[in-house]
Amino acid sequence: MNTAAKRWACATMCALGLMTASAGGQAPKDQGLLFYLSGGRGLTADVAAGGTPEPNFASGVQIIPDGAKGPGLQCAHTQLLSYWAPGNIYAERGTVSFFWRSREPVGPTPFPLFRVGYADHSSWDMVWLRVDYNGKSGFDAFVTDASLARTRVSYTMPAFPAPNTWVHLALSWDETRGIRFYVNGQLAAKQDGTAIFHAALDQFGPHSRVISPYQVQSAYNFVRGGDIDELRIYDRMLSDDNMATLARGDAPQTIPPLERSLASPQWRDEWWYRYGWNRPGDAPPALDGRAVSIRKVEIHDVYDLKRWWWKGTDGIRETTWPGVYNRSRLPGRNDYFQLPDWDCYSLSGKAVTFQMPDEPWNQIEVSGAAWGAFALDGPLFDRPKGQERTFHRLPSAVTGKSLRFTNVEQETPIGELGAYYVTAANEPSGSGRLSYRLTSGVEPDQASVASIVRFINGRYTADERSTMVAIPAGAARTARASASSGLPIVHIVVPSDFRDADLGARRAQYTYSWVNMEAGLDGIAIDLPALNVKPTHGPYFPLNIQVKDPIWPLRNMLDVSVSVKPGEPHTIWLDTRDRILPNDKGLYLTIAGAGPDFGPASIEGAEIRLICKARKDALPEHTLDRFTQVRAVYAHMVEESPRSHRLNLFNQFETDMSDLLRVDPEHMLGRQYWYDYNREQQRPPATLPSPPDGVPLWAFRQVEHLKNVKRFVNWYIDNRQIENGELGGGLSDDGDLTNWWPGTALMGATPAKILQSLRREMDAFYEQGMFTRGLSTIQTDELHSYEEGIQVLGQSLLLDYASPKQL
Repeated sequence: MNTAAKRWACATMCALGLMTASAGGQAPKDQGLLFYLSGGRGLTADVAAGGTPEPNFASGVQIIPDGAKGPGLQCAHTQLLSYWAPGNIYAERGTVSFFWRSREPVGPTPFPLFRVGYADHSSWDMVWLRVDYNGKSGFDAFVTDASLARTRVSYTMPAFPAPNTWVHLALSWDETRGIRFYVNGQLAAKQDGTAIFHAALDQFGPHSRVISPYQVQSAYNFVRGGDIDELRIYDRMLSDDNMATLARGDAPQTIPPLERSLASPQWRDEWWYRYGWNRPGDAPPALDGRAVSIRKVEIHDVYDLKRWWWKGTDGIRETTWPGVYNRSRLPGRNDYFQLPDWDCYSLSGKAVTFQMPDEPWNQIEVSGAAWGAFALDGPLFDRPKGQERTFHRLPSAVTGKSLRFTNVEQETPIGELGAYYVTAANEPSGSGRLSYRLTSGVEPDQASVASIVRFINGRYTADERSTMVAIPAGAARTARASASSGLPIVHIVVPSDFRDADLGARRAQYTYSWVNMEAGLDGIAIDLPALNVKPTHGPYFPLNIQVKDPIWPLRNMLDVSVSVKPGEPHTIWLDTRDRILPNDKGLYLTIAGAGPDFGPASIEGAEIRLICKARKDALPEHTLDRFTQVRAVYAHMVEESPRSHRLNLFNQFETDMSDLLRVDPEHMLGRQYWYDYNREQQRPPATLPSPPDGVPLWAFRQVEHLKNVKRFVNWYIDNRQIENGELGGGLSDDGDLTNWWPGTALMGATPAKILQSLRREMDAFYEQGMFTRGLSTIQTDELHSYEEGIQVLGQSLLLDYASPKQL
């Protein structure tokens, strides 16, 4: 492997955050224990059962001898300490337990003690779980559900511990039960309920301002460390007795059992709620006929007011429409940390418009808690309250048009909206095909699926990892005794190459590969056998089928729900978006079922076929989709500008961009975006205008530059500013942007228009309570604390110096 390839492989592993435990990681000694950091091995975890024991970021942290039990960790006020989440913590249920001491007296200012970040999200801080000192002599803790609301508790202590006193804190959560918060081994607060916590997680650690895929940071008004010891993470909610044992510094010897099966109503209800099978009489649309075609209809243009907002249809469930308003109306969100970086209008989340492409579609699938009405030219269908996933088959196909959703409860999000065209049709013949049989009796040990296996192990709990391999006839294989049992979901991996599969052959001659194939993937055909399962919804058995992006498995290329009748076979043509497949990455798809009798045995021996088309015909969809993905992730990280492979949002950007330029090296906008992050490389070609005779080049270019600034400013006023004055980045960040406005106007560029824009924005500042006695209302960083004042000064300058004729 050459140096560049090694760097790319390393970056890809980091991008997924799924590196397996190193030689330093140990098998867990305690049942259910996923992660244990005592300080006895420095910053290396004593236990990392399925994840990485080494920290991803470590700065300003030292080992001290006087921990709560043996050595501990002293975290400076500007500390950085984070560990990869995959394999070390799971979102559906678990327990986080640790000792903490303040080291210095606390006051009225809240600060975080521990947080877990999403693998991707639409909020700025991407917080999934947080435990805080709440500024009121106590603690707050929450877990964020899949639809942005927070299951949250708060506790005030009769007397807060002295700075040199260790306090034990523990938070347990479970989708089927709610959350429990313990202080010094005693139950301090709880909130019962059910929710979907299921999500991909990125990193976790103590104290930081943000721990996320684009930044790990302790800075600004979040500079506050402390001491931490005996960090333990379990895979389930522990008992009261377990918590008392942990508070004594000991490991519990017996913890509650965790054996999920859909034969139990508790786990069936959880499973059905996740996939939308929980509403009586509302099974997914049934497959009609022996051969069925399901075409993914890709949506590229989505607008909330004047803002392009693609995160509700990007294939990543963790991202949502809308973003999060800093004084959010959603349960549990509006707290003492009102972050200024709310990346939306305050009016966002009321309605959204999906510009459908010019092709037929007849099925819409929606995830997320948003409920309300969908419309085209008139009412189309209503989405009910209280659902995670719904499926809507139209009476007849529609071509193009604008699909509009009006939300009943503002901010309640759409996690993902997918459009499909489902018809009775056979798979195309294509320009070529590769055929495989599914088997659970083979180890998924081919090199091209290694990163997929790491993803599965890091993303899914142990009872959701049943894996099958797609094997061509005659391929070498490593036999496996039996597939793992568990919940009814099957992960199917399709290796890109089988040349290195036979470890014992003296002369390996077998080849079956798409490496360097002069073609693109048109889609995947599956011969679904007659399932030997019991119907769960009348005569039907629901299935969910997901096809993952080969370069970023957190993203789905297709995520569709169907119902079948047991005993009836079907050939399903999954007409995905076209892809020029990478040489060294396999394909990955999942099939989940609604009953406990579905699993690897149900589809053992089923054939799947990769149908190919000419490369030139596959290129347009590939490049259009990849560039849209590049735009979306670039827009989310442009302010923080991460450039480290330790940060997965940068890895996502680089991976998508590299794949775009792999298939279309001359993609001009792609080259320009890449150059913006790599200024040391040659600049993409650009033709600059020449000055008229007698005009100095420097003077001409200054005027041309001012023209561009004028165009930029006026574009935002015309295309992004709404009637109440907001520009869609959150008023605090709108103020960052409009610092450009006064100087531009004072140089003579549309001063009247700019003054009117600033006045509307200032009205919004006051109307939304962002000033209190002339100062920023919320406690925030330096920039956001003074920027509104800059707007006042800018307006004053305009009024003082611009003549009445100019205005």
